Amino acid sequence: MYALLLGVTYELTRNVVLVGLFHGTFDLNPLFVVSETGAPVGDLTLLVLLLALVVFWDYRRWANAQRPTAFQPQPIAVE
Repeated sequence: MYALLLGVTYELTRNVVLVGLFHGTFDLNPLFVVSETGAPVGDLTLLVLLLALVVFWDYRRWANAQRPTAFQPQPIAVE
């Protein structure tokens, strides 16, 4: 499911750096946020997801205004 989400994000933004940042953010989230017992805190995942959605939406809006033809579906070559 996670790979599908990142794939769709790439398809909609055409920006591999943004997808890489999302990938790294969700991979490192439990490493930096731990409770006093040392267990990962999962409560911040929703906050990180919300922040990622805002960044995604804002980037998509900006990039679509800059280069609208770059965000059309890629043609599939049939031989």
